[in-house]
Amino acid sequence: MRTLEQQIALLDKIREASRGHLTMESWHSDCGTNHCLAGWAELLNEEPTEIKGTAELGAFLLPDFAKFFYNTDATEYLEKYLEARAYALAEGEVVKHEDSWIDRDCNFYSGELSQEQALGNALTNKNSMHCKNCTYCTYCTECDYGVLRRKTKNLTQPTN
Repeated sequence: MRTLEQQIALLDKIREASRGHLTMESWHSDCGTNHCLAGWAELLNEEPTEIKGTAELGAFLLPDFAKFFYNTDATEYLEKYLEARAYALAEGEVVKHEDSWIDRDCNFYSGELSQEQALGNALTNKNSMHCKNCTYCTYCTECDYGVLRRKTKNLTQPTN
């Protein structure tokens, strides 16, 4: 299992390489210049591996962040998330980016809140401006993400 530090190091590389070239609509674009989060992880991975397939390799390289892979509407949010380096926050922390506060789970909160209010909302997950599906995923078998996460975590039953 990859450590959080290894995942953050890879996300730092993705952050630099993907500016203006992140698209969550496909693993890799036809022109080869745009990639989703898993696609960038696959492209920038320098470690030898036997794992085949963008989804599987992405889930291996970024297990704590694979929850974002199947969110095709999240390109704008993930660009801000990467730019703010919110992935490196501790649980329950928030960072200000433009007109929003962002937490580690990629939930956005109104920038009109004070930092204390945003932290309180992050801890209770109130007033999120981003869908909560990825944050609360139970790794069921209803979508490809749930099946993939259960497989990579060696789960036989959905978790709560």
